[in-house]
Amino acid sequence: MPQRISLKHWVATTTGLCGALAAACRWRATRTSIVVGLTLFCLAGALTASAAAPCCGVMEIAKNGLITAKESKGTRTFQFQVADPALRSKLRVGSPVYANFDTRQVSLDGKKPCCTMLKIATAAKQPMPGTTPAAPGAAPPAQSGAAQLAGNVTAAAPRPLATHPQGQQMMSQAAQNAVLLDLNFQFLNKSYKNDVYVRDPLGKKHRVSCVRFKSTSGFRFKVDPPAFTLTSQGLRVEQNISKLTADGLTVKVQLGPCADIAAGMGVRLTDVKLVYKAKPMITFDQNQLCRVSWSRDTDELRVAIGDMNITGVQNDIDKLAKDAVREALNAVFDAYFGGRLRGELAKVSVNVCGGGKSGK
Repeated sequence: MPQRISLKHWVATTTGLCGALAAACRWRATRTSIVVGLTLFCLAGALTASAAAPCCGVMEIAKNGLITAKESKGTRTFQFQVADPALRSKLRVGSPVYANFDTRQVSLDGKKPCCTMLKIATAAKQPMPGTTPAAPGAAPPAQSGAAQLAGNVTAAAPRPLATHPQGQQMMSQAAQNAVLLDLNFQFLNKSYKNDVYVRDPLGKKHRVSCVRFKSTSGFRFKVDPPAFTLTSQGLRVEQNISKLTADGLTVKVQLGPCADIAAGMGVRLTDVKLVYKAKPMITFDQNQLCRVSWSRDTDELRVAIGDMNITGVQNDIDKLAKDAVREALNAVFDAYFGGRLRGELAKVSVNVCGGGKSGK
């Protein structure tokens, strides 16, 4: 591999050569022109050669816009901010960065500076637990593909999945896998009541009629892959179901006498819209294996039903039956998005960057 020389050394050498060539010329004016011309030509070549390859790469992009970069073949890290929103939006973890540590100037294209270094630090490389530090002069161990995708970060803090170069692809594959299995609609094991009471002259309540609904039956159905938007702020999933029908559901009702009566029921749902929000994060451990975490504290699910029609039950029971359907439908999609989709994302991450089980 050719040895790199400094710009100062290059200029001194080429200037000397140019001077030697010019000394052979007879006329002073011609010699001066040659010296100046050849010096500028060689200096331009040196500048072009020195900017040919980036020295560093983006390691982290914070929410406040602060960007951390690290030397590709060194241990120094530095932070900077990009004022231009259009330029900043193109940056990703692993994007190349050109830097001059003497002038503290940063460039993203290697042609013109865009920013100033705000902080320079040295990242000390610590040996892994249970290992022996490498001897001086020994070749460093080869990095895994996951380490390169992670921006050479060791045991980094959780970051939004969207910042990973393959975050969008991972989310898309997880959504495709999640809908391969049927969804199971199951009524909650609870009674819905709207009993009728009256008060006697002393103000005491007495139940005069029972109005109750309960069902533990269910049905299975399929949905199309949902549409999703994954950004550094979080995940938004939208699912639209134009029609959902089920017949032959067994229920128990009480209407008047407080005694269960077995009955059958059908459900007709149209224009069901669901919006689910969460914040999937990705972390790389000291072995540069990734782990997807999905905090349920940030989960949010909204279900809107355009129209619901319950068949086979009397009007007095209709409202209770609709309440039961709404709660069951919420439970189905909460388990689907909060459980199955998260589990599929964890599986996909294993194939992409050697990840482990997802966490809360």
